[in-house]
Amino acid sequence: MNFMQMSIAQLVLWFEQALQKGAFPYVSMEAGSFVLSDSVAERTLLYMGCRPFQATLQTLGPLQGRVLAGEVELEAIRCEAVTAETQMHYRCSGIVERQCFGAGSSFNLDAWQAADFSCNTSALLLVQFSKSDDIRHHLCFDRHSLQLSRVSLRSHQDARLFNFIEVLARSSSERSANLLQQLTMSAVPEIAWRALEGVSARSPQQAMALLQQYAQKHPSPLIVQRAAKVLSPARGVC
Repeated sequence: MNFMQMSIAQLVLWFEQALQKGAFPYVSMEAGSFVLSDSVAERTLLYMGCRPFQATLQTLGPLQGRVLAGEVELEAIRCEAVTAETQMHYRCSGIVERQCFGAGSSFNLDAWQAADFSCNTSALLLVQFSKSDDIRHHLCFDRHSLQLSRVSLRSHQDARLFNFIEVLARSSSERSANLLQQLTMSAVPEIAWRALEGVSARSPQQAMALLQQYAQKHPSPLIVQRAAKVLSPARGVC
């Protein structure tokens, strides 16, 4: 079912049919928004009524939005990732642009646009978020200073791995050691480095061997740089 192509009348009919079945196939998320569909590839939400601008501009994309009723204002700014030494930094580039969309209008945001919505009380807004393993970080920028205020992992599975790594690091089983080593090959720098720290807690010698290997090749270029930095004679091994 393509919710993004639905009219208000079709959406109302869908709600009525869901009522007749005795169960809603969506889950209430927060005041004024509902999940209409959720899959491995995408999530479609319906925003209803007033939604004022918040204090942050966030990377929400890639997404497509469609205004069914009322008016929606959109503020957006481009952002970028910058690698300095062995760290990844994020910053805004350009200025905040504001656009207004009326009923029947559509818009798109890519993964490197930080944005926020403002809707009037009569607004109905459909938004379809695309999910991708290539887009791992969620960024929040202060709306006034445009300074980065928060970086988090989009996927709950990625975030839960941090706790899992701590459990593996405390375990003495061979299976735990193998799982830790697998996680050191993650393309997500935070996960790979945390897993390397877990390996080091269990076996400093194994961690050193992995660092020497990853200084030459790793799915994350950032881990290659960090491993080379740790092994550099100027800094020594820590």
